[in-house]
Amino acid sequence: MREIPTIDLKDLIPKKTSRGDEIIQRTEGNYISIRYERSRARPKQIKIKRHVDRDTFIVGVTIWACEGTKKRPYELEVSNSSEVTPQLFVRLLRELGLGDCVRLRVHSPRGRVGEFERYWYETLGLDNFGKPIIGQSRGRKIKKGIIHIKIYSAVLREVFKYWAENLHQLL
Repeated sequence: MREIPTIDLKDLIPKKTSRGDEIIQRTEGNYISIRYERSRARPKQIKIKRHVDRDTFIVGVTIWACEGTKKRPYELEVSNSSEVTPQLFVRLLRELGLGDCVRLRVHSPRGRVGEFERYWYETLGLDNFGKPIIGQSRGRKIKKGIIHIKIYSAVLREVFKYWAENLHQLL
């Protein structure tokens, strides 16, 4: 049986945020606790698994780099209408130990929200749906709506931004 290559994230945590705040990490067995402090706020600490599947990591970070929302510094978000892209991104979040933190929203035409939520539940295996976004999707015909995958964490957003900017070093 072939050994699955893993990556140790301990050395891939940035030292500072994009705004210059120091990032503090603490290793606790197979997990890394990450936090930073700002003069006006204290973003919530996150805990991620230290070792993850290398391929899942590279694909998941690439998905966020290409498809992720970058406007809001307090959340990590990917929105997509295909099956595969959200599945792969959720796989990374689960691999990191963050599956319970994921929040979902469905972008759907009126009257089909329940149908689309069932579809995405079956596709992703997650059912933590928030308020749906009702409306058409800018003229495109989307069969099963658009799924918005979010984790509200400024710390995680900073870490993913760093990973995306430095991904070329891992290849």
